[in-house]
Amino acid sequence: MELRGNRDIAASRGQVIRALRDPEMIRAILPEIVAFTPTGPESYDLALQVKAGPVPIRLSGNYRLTGPAEKGAPLHLALELNGPLGASVAITLTLGIKQQSPYLTHFVHRGALVAGGILGKFAEEQKARVEAALNRRLDDFARQVERAA
Repeated sequence: MELRGNRDIAASRGQVIRALRDPEMIRAILPEIVAFTPTGPESYDLALQVKAGPVPIRLSGNYRLTGPAEKGAPLHLALELNGPLGASVAITLTLGIKQQSPYLTHFVHRGALVAGGILGKFAEEQKARVEAALNRRLDDFARQVERAA
């Protein structure tokens, strides 16, 4: 499933990048997280409790944010999760974070979501709902960053 979108965030580029690296911010926009442990400066092990329809599934894996912090350079976000019976989710995003003014950042994302096992079937059947849920999470992220700015 292709993921694309953009939004303006009323915060500086540095504030947006710090938020993407902040464990508390990540927990705020992913309330399904049940465990979240730093494994490096830009890497975390995590576990989520999600539902595929009525079926609860616990997934565990890794969240990584990589890329140069220099002005205008894109960042790369990867979220890889695995669960029982082949359930898996992999999200890869390239994030363009461009400073428009001292207090406005344009945030562009493009990438893909690949789901396997029971989650693959659910994601395929519910593509519009999954895309809408992901966009709501990014909107939540933008609001959280703006509140913290």
